[in-house]
Amino acid sequence: MSTFGGKPLFYLRKMRLRVRTLSNDVRRSFVSNIANRYGDRLRRFLSQRLRNVADAPDLAQEVFLRLMRVEHHESIRSPERNLFTVASHVLHQHALAPGGDCRSP
Repeated sequence: MSTFGGKPLFYLRKMRLRVRTLSNDVRRSFVSNIANRYGDRLRRFLSQRLRNVADAPDLAQEVFLRLMRVEHHESIRSPERNLFTVASHVLHQHALAPGGDCRSP
């Protein structure tokens, strides 16, 4: 049986899986709290800057997915500012994409 530091390797893999699961749960909770608190404002922010308002929910979802990818969310000083910065980047990328239709600021 393979060991590392006196522990069987399967035990270490199991522990790593728990850490990842905990991290994902914490991340989901962080993003869920932001969505509950700022979701309506985010959708208004996006809708005001799009010609096709029907794209707003998709872009809002992209914003939240990007926030889910943040590894050290506890280092974010202002979640609201970070949310709208990410939203601005998503809008910019949407405008650059073929068929993107953002209004000029």
